[in-house]
Amino acid sequence: GTNADTKAFQETSVHLTMGVDTHVWALTYAHLRWTLLQRVEKEWKVQIESDETYWNSMKSIHVGFLSENSDKGVNAPSSYTDLIEQVKQVLQDIEPERWGADGSGKEDYPSDDSIREVVEYMIHDHMANLLEVQEEMFTNVNPHEDNTIIKGYQCTQKQEAAMQQYGQFSNNKAMKDAFDQRRKERERKVSESGGISY
Repeated sequence: GTNADTKAFQETSVHLTMGVDTHVWALTYAHLRWTLLQRVEKEWKVQIESDETYWNSMKSIHVGFLSENSDKGVNAPSSYTDLIEQVKQVLQDIEPERWGADGSGKEDYPSDDSIREVVEYMIHDHMANLLEVQEEMFTNVNPHEDNTIIKGYQCTQKQEAAMQQYGQFSNNKAMKDAFDQRRKERERKVSESGGISY
């Protein structure tokens, strides 16, 4: 390529993701499975033998228009039964030799109560928190104003805090600490550069 091409690739660019990236923010069935196994202190492992199994596990939980019952939304308690069964299906699909019903000689599924606890947290706490941050981040945006950049920083910190809380809920100290350190490191850099002026 030309020198101009090289220079273009080296320049800093800014990218905005409109909406919620469900894979990044742990809003897939695979993440529900991971969180569940962490909380009930069961071994987490993967036994994926087909692309279909992988992609089915990476389907997004019902967020906004992705809800199959968008008129009710996932906040409707009646929808939990379906979600619980879908989580069990993902458990079974990823580790078919591990899970089974009582008397099958296989390991029992985590209880419906434990699955419901995870589903409720992910919807009412984790997802709701992230959607609130996204709404704040992308409302009244003007890229020519300093306040928009400041708001972007502040909302990014809130996203990191949400993931830190998710790590804590999942009983995963490494994840909790990693997001805590990232958030604090960003705060340190801002402070060392003179802080933020409003």
